[in-house]
Amino acid sequence: MIAQMFNETFVCLPTPEEILFGIILAQIEQILEITGINGDFSNFIKSTVQTWKTIFSLGLNMDLKKPLTTKILSDPNHEFV
Repeated sequence: MIAQMFNETFVCLPTPEEILFGIILAQIEQILEITGINGDFSNFIKSTVQTWKTIFSLGLNMDLKKPLTTKILSDPNHEFV
């Protein structure tokens, strides 16, 4: 298993899109818990999603659906890292 983790094709690594959605969900959950917002908060969710998509688009010029590899993550000069 450990040897497979260092293989470039290790399939358990997330895509940048999955990381983006994880960040969005975590922020939404945290803000809803802190503020106690109830009811229709669809505008809040839309603005949060748009904000993070904008942030990701500024820094990344890569396919967000392409899975990350250990080669990408171990390269300090790669744009995602």
